[in-house]
Amino acid sequence: MKKLTLLTIFLLAGSYSSYSQNNIFQVGGRVGIGNQNPSATLDIQGGDVQIGHRADVSRGLSVTTGPTASAVVLIGNPLMNTEFVTNFTGSTDAYGIPTNSVGIGNAFDFPMVFTTNAIERFRIGANGNIGVGTTDLQAKFNVNQATSLGTTPGNTSLLSSVGGYCGSGNTMRNNLWLVRSGAGDNWLSARLHDGISVDVSYLTPHADTKTWWERDPVNNIQSWGNGTAAYLTIAGGNVGIGTTTPGDRLSVNGTIHSSEVKVDMEVFPDYVFAPNYQLASLAEVERFINQNHRLPDMPSAAVVEKEGLKLGEINKLLTQKVEELTLYLIAKDKELAAEKKRNDDQQEQIKRLNSVVEKIIAQEK
Repeated sequence: MKKLTLLTIFLLAGSYSSYSQNNIFQVGGRVGIGNQNPSATLDIQGGDVQIGHRADVSRGLSVTTGPTASAVVLIGNPLMNTEFVTNFTGSTDAYGIPTNSVGIGNAFDFPMVFTTNAIERFRIGANGNIGVGTTDLQAKFNVNQATSLGTTPGNTSLLSSVGGYCGSGNTMRNNLWLVRSGAGDNWLSARLHDGISVDVSYLTPHADTKTWWERDPVNNIQSWGNGTAAYLTIAGGNVGIGTTTPGDRLSVNGTIHSSEVKVDMEVFPDYVFAPNYQLASLAEVERFINQNHRLPDMPSAAVVEKEGLKLGEINKLLTQKVEELTLYLIAKDKELAAEKKRNDDQQEQIKRLNSVVEKIIAQEK
């Protein structure tokens, strides 16, 4: 019996010794699997690690490594469409450590990729930048809508939506769309439309979005509006209020209410009072009016209806006409004064003649 016990102990010791060539349980609490010198509480080296795994159904945690091929860390259940994956493909150094690798919480240069249904949804780059729908991580947060906008005018594609509850069960959201403004399949007919929606209402750009802002990068146009109407447009530096096609620095379709308007002018009609100014005679003015039905130098009704009035120009012309009218009045006043003097002289002569006649008549009596 004693010999059998010793033989059993010997066999077990031999078996443990063989097993312990790759695995070790240290007194300090560290466990090494495939590693006799564990540096962590659980140190696994080489081979595959699978927890809660059924090849035909699911896997809860799978860690696959290889010295020269690739490594995959998969957490989740791909058959249930939930996965968190990091991976790399590259070489290793003399210690079997990947030189360009991916992993969870290590110091190597790799991205972290999150997938569902075997499709990448977003990633965290090695530089810490985050990408949703894109692998081009130039900024801290990058979002790209992979679905095409479409080629038909009026097509829309929702890029982002940010919002929150604002009371009484209402949710207000700030939505950013791509909008197709004309037929085409490139950026030349696309615009960015930034609008507000409430609950499930006001969701159609150019139809009912609230207080929207739209940018057309091809034509250098920015517009602000509500629903179907734009109330402010900046096009190539021109500003339009109530119009989407401003042809001047400021175009207003409506009434302007202002306490003061200042207009810069290069020439003001003080030249009318210069000694060499050729003032037309009233007879000439009358002939011009009879032929053209307007004052000289003034725009015609047809021109004003077509082109509008230039405030500075029309005020200059009105001032010119007032100054010319003043000169006419001065000339007429001089004529009236001369006429009055002639009348006064004639009256004085008549008085003297009457006095002489009266004296003659008195002498004859």
